[in-house]
Amino acid sequence: DEGKRQYEAAERANRRDNGGIFTRVYDNLIDGMKAIIDRAGPGQDSDLLRSVRSNILIDFVTSKSSISDLDREVLNINRRIDDLNAMLIRKENAYYAKFANMEKMLQQMYSQSNWLAQQFMRY
Repeated sequence: DEGKRQYEAAERANRRDNGGIFTRVYDNLIDGMKAIIDRAGPGQDSDLLRSVRSNILIDFVTSKSSISDLDREVLNINRRIDDLNAMLIRKENAYYAKFANMEKMLQQMYSQSNWLAQQFMRY
């Protein structure tokens, strides 16, 4: 991968040295388009991108597995939300169990209190 980048950099430097202004503008445009594709994905314009340069999406598909940086961030956030929701459900269930146990203990206390009050009433 590093060798490929060095080769592309050398090729780009050679093209800039031997090419004109249009070649430089075109290379910068392609680099910008690749950066946008890496960040946001190709969207629904993949055919248009291929008409600009036929292999523009190959790097995106091979290196990013067709998942843009934004999509990856959204997936990570959704996973985090799912994890937090699961934690919230566990915590909520624990509180419901504690509350139910507290109500049970209060009922026993009221029952004992009533029994004790009845015992005092007899004497």
